[in-house]
Amino acid sequence: MKIRSITMVAAAIALAAILPAPGAAQTWSVPRLADGHPDLQGIWNNNTLTPLQRPPGLAGKPYFTEQEAAEYEKRMMAADNRDRRSADADQDLGKAYNDGWYDVGTKVVRGYRTSLIVDPADGRIPPLTAEGSAKAAALAEDRRRKGPEPADSWEDRNLAERCITRGAPKLAGGYNNNFRIVQAPGYVAILQEMIHETRIIPVDGSAHLPQNIRTWMGDSRGRWEGDTLVVDTTNYDDRIRFNSFNCCGGAGGKLHITERFKRVDAETIEYEYTVDDPETFTKPWTVAVPWNRATVRSTSTPAMRALRHGGHPARGACAGGSGPEMKLINSMRLQLLGIGVVLSGLALAQAPIPADLQLRGDRFKPLTATELTPQQKVMVEHLLSGERGSLNGPFNVTLRSPEMGDQAQKLGAQVRFHTSLPKRLNELAIIMTARFWSAQYEWSAHRKAAQAAGLSPAVIEAIAAGRLPAFTDPDEEIIYNFGSELLNKREVSDAAFKAVVDKFGERGGRRPDRCHRILRLRFHDAERRSLPPCRTAKNQN
Repeated sequence: MKIRSITMVAAAIALAAILPAPGAAQTWSVPRLADGHPDLQGIWNNNTLTPLQRPPGLAGKPYFTEQEAAEYEKRMMAADNRDRRSADADQDLGKAYNDGWYDVGTKVVRGYRTSLIVDPADGRIPPLTAEGSAKAAALAEDRRRKGPEPADSWEDRNLAERCITRGAPKLAGGYNNNFRIVQAPGYVAILQEMIHETRIIPVDGSAHLPQNIRTWMGDSRGRWEGDTLVVDTTNYDDRIRFNSFNCCGGAGGKLHITERFKRVDAETIEYEYTVDDPETFTKPWTVAVPWNRATVRSTSTPAMRALRHGGHPARGACAGGSGPEMKLINSMRLQLLGIGVVLSGLALAQAPIPADLQLRGDRFKPLTATELTPQQKVMVEHLLSGERGSLNGPFNVTLRSPEMGDQAQKLGAQVRFHTSLPKRLNELAIIMTARFWSAQYEWSAHRKAAQAAGLSPAVIEAIAAGRLPAFTDPDEEIIYNFGSELLNKREVSDAAFKAVVDKFGERGGRRPDRCHRILRLRFHDAERRSLPPCRTAKNQN
């Protein structure tokens, strides 16, 4: 299978399809799907320097002049410049992430509006109701009582920080402001880059869920009004009011959102939403912010998130907490650290590094034995003395950061070589992940290993072609179903889990082994997402 070649051919065909022929007229009309509705599909971005509410200093001024807009943009870009150092140590630490990590936009919205709110005319969120004011005051008092950064329990942290939800609609933030729209008969799906939440919106005329079913992103139903997609969302969980990134100024369970999506040119979706929460606001209000076709620049790969958060944001935020849950967690962390130190002292004898060592690479220059740093030599010795016994794989890349690379290869060895499942089923999980991400090297290496372990060529070729294999072995089918759900849905259904427990019994179904299978798939999933920019050498076998 030539995954890379197929991808290049597909890209060439797609490019030829979108580029106009020489001399063709540059006119635009709304693209349409087979059902006649506008094609909204693609990746879009809503970043902008225009604030949600009109600043008090611009009261009564709904629009900038062109010159005023340029001056405002220049002033905001200078104020938000995170590449500047500060003489104050605390302020300088607060700018630890430079501008390369952010995607806040460089322009105000077209037309030079001074606020994203277009109704009411003053560009401000309307006053709160008496009930809304009381709830806001109670929330403020709770924050005052707990302190500015409460961390006695994970529940003290907001929903977005805990990666539960960023909410919908989602306004632009510091980064991850992309959306992907996919349409299918009867449905529109909107994937938000931040926290990777996906809204599945029926457009088939079906009714809303019953009022007793509440979700973080609400229950959405769509309909077409001419060329405009109108999405009606209700049934929000009332706890969204505690989310610091709430789109709608502290709204809660009574929130009713009406969104409108309309393609206005090849590069723009005209997007607006109306907030109606009579429990919180004295009147509805409307926001309009264009979605522009994105030049994708994501800081949300697994490697990037690990670098930003040290593995998990809540762990660091709660490390100093004083609640009973956090005292227990911190105690366990110290015990695990001590165990890790002991195990490090019991490391296996290390194999010598061959004098003619040369790791192969693609974008990264190949490394030789004489070029290795002391830390890189340690990682190479661990690879040669471990179960792999070789340096084939992505290690020319991961050796660039040997401290992290050595830990990653140890985790990979654990999930590959130390499991109760047969090697055939382990290799099945690996090639499924390789095919899912079109990872050429991973596929080339593990296709052979899978066949050697007893996986039938017919199953391997079906996975290569993206077809559902015709399994003759029920064990393989159970692992395939489990892995497919995890890769495609990022979740495993009760039925898939029950099939694993029923088939493999208590040993195979116990939580540690279940988590082992999940970890195995997640590890290769994350690895495949992180390595493509480095182009791991394709000729390693």
